[in-house]
Amino acid sequence: MINNKQFKDKDGGFTIVETLVAITVLMIAIAGPLVAANKSLTAALYAKNQMTASFLAQEAMELIKETKNNKFNLPNLYTFEDLFFTLSSGEVIAIFDTCRNTTPCFITYKIIDTPTLTLEDRLEKRMRTVVESCDPSSGPNSSSVDCYLYNKYDFEILKNTGYVNKGSFYNEDVEGPTIFSRYLYITEINGRRDEVQVTVVVTWKDGNIPNEIRLTNIMTDSML
Repeated sequence: MINNKQFKDKDGGFTIVETLVAITVLMIAIAGPLVAANKSLTAALYAKNQMTASFLAQEAMELIKETKNNKFNLPNLYTFEDLFFTLSSGEVIAIFDTCRNTTPCFITYKIIDTPTLTLEDRLEKRMRTVVESCDPSSGPNSSSVDCYLYNKYDFEILKNTGYVNKGSFYNEDVEGPTIFSRYLYITEINGRRDEVQVTVVVTWKDGNIPNEIRLTNIMTDSML
């Protein structure tokens, strides 16, 4: 006589325990690559933001150098002290005398295109460097002047053309703020009036993690 019980046991499905074990093994096998991929994407995003912040810090430092050197192209009008220490009485496009550690500034550019300029200047839309005090603790679009960089929108070509600080200079021609904040300050060196340390700071957040790049440079009373 054939034992039907043996056939029933052989034809039975997986037990709940076996199913759970199989699912657990499958989840472990899938979770590893997913975690690795997530970490890779996070690292790539951080590297991208870090590189952008480095470029932004270097850009600000070059703007400061250019401003200093351009002033020296106008002898008897501006001096090294006019830029970094004392207030000038004449028209000043950019000056850093108030940019100190407790009262930092931003530096940005502004396209000058007003009827008061010559026709040649208006056609060239001359770029001028602008400096204004800003508050690093203020968020974007705050009532006080913040240090955030905004997307500069060019209505002639209908696209973003770079990052600028808004301040009191840009209002309608900026779109939204970026994740980057940038400011600078000047440190006097041993009371000298012909040498200063310039520090540019760029901050941003990756999620809730704050990041910062700090670039320093010694500037002297010379064309360098």
